[in-house]
Amino acid sequence: MANLDFYRRAIGVNTVDELSDAICASLLKTNRTYDFWVDWDKANRNSNEYKYQLGLLATLKGSDTPRKDLERLLRRYPEVAEAFPRLLAEHENQLTVLSRQSHPFKYIDLDFSTRDRSSADIRQLATFAEKTGLLEMLSNVAQPQDYLFGVEVGLDSNARKNRSGVVLESLVSDAVDALARVNKGVVCLKQPILNQAAKTFDVECPSSMSARRLDFALLRRGVPTNIEVNFYGGTGSKPSEIVGAYCDRARILKEHGRRFVWVTDGPGWLKMRNPLRVGVEGIDYVLNYQMLHDGLLARILLQG
Repeated sequence: MANLDFYRRAIGVNTVDELSDAICASLLKTNRTYDFWVDWDKANRNSNEYKYQLGLLATLKGSDTPRKDLERLLRRYPEVAEAFPRLLAEHENQLTVLSRQSHPFKYIDLDFSTRDRSSADIRQLATFAEKTGLLEMLSNVAQPQDYLFGVEVGLDSNARKNRSGVVLESLVSDAVDALARVNKGVVCLKQPILNQAAKTFDVECPSSMSARRLDFALLRRGVPTNIEVNFYGGTGSKPSEIVGAYCDRARILKEHGRRFVWVTDGPGWLKMRNPLRVGVEGIDYVLNYQMLHDGLLARILLQG
């Protein structure tokens, strides 16, 4: 249940609706910093990992008999196949392909990491390169490593969701670190498993949550506090699920004499006010980044 006494003193709101409105009125428009879009170092590192194989595959450019030349490469330099999955934006080194779609189905298992291959294996790999379009690409591209670098940049876009969450989490981490520096009695753990945090803090652990990983666990004057952080730039069903789970967690932790603080932000909440209100009503402390910046987290942790 929202600790309205605290919010009345801290920001002058008296009801759950007023608190929900206050949170929505000061949400971050975005958390996309300059390094949000591409991790260039990662893309360079991953493409350089295959530069030897790609140098060999570059010899296929302009070949009149690309399949024959590829089979020759695979016999002399079996390691070139290690680059195949990555060139197709695939992380796995072992793939299963559905090669015949009519019953009975036929599957082919391919291992791109092994270097002990029979002639049949080499033909199979060449067929894979041919039918996936990889062979045609290699016979028309002068610098396969540049191509792979582009693939890696594309793959890195999948990591943006993780980077989105990390930005707000790092802001909270900075605030917690600053608090611990000036208040020697504050002990902070980052990304701990709950039962490990309980052992470190020498407190009892709620059995139903013992295996949960927390964003932050803090201890001051014998009172543990769990802080969870997330950011929503858009809408979806997951926020409602998160709200329900966090309300349950807040209740369980409160029954065991612990505190739960939810730090959340993002313009997505402007279109999801109902689930946000449910969270505000069911959790003692819900903050956005502006409230964190204004010192409300410190006031929560240092009270009592």
